[in-house]
Amino acid sequence: MINANDFMYRFQTISFLIGGLLFTLMGMSGLKQLAYTPEYPGTGLILFTAFITYFGIWSLRKFYVRFQAA
Repeated sequence: MINANDFMYRFQTISFLIGGLLFTLMGMSGLKQLAYTPEYPGTGLILFTAFITYFGIWSLRKFYVRFQAA
């Protein structure tokens, strides 16, 4: 039988994987949009893309560290 702490640890590990993939894909689509914008894109799009991509990579790294520890 799995206890609550093991369940939460596994749930968080899977969430880091899914969130990391999702946010990294969102960041990559933002980078693609920045590349194909003919004029200067706005600061909001640049910051949003940078933060989303960073969060996705951070989340994937967190998943990797937890996966290696298990």
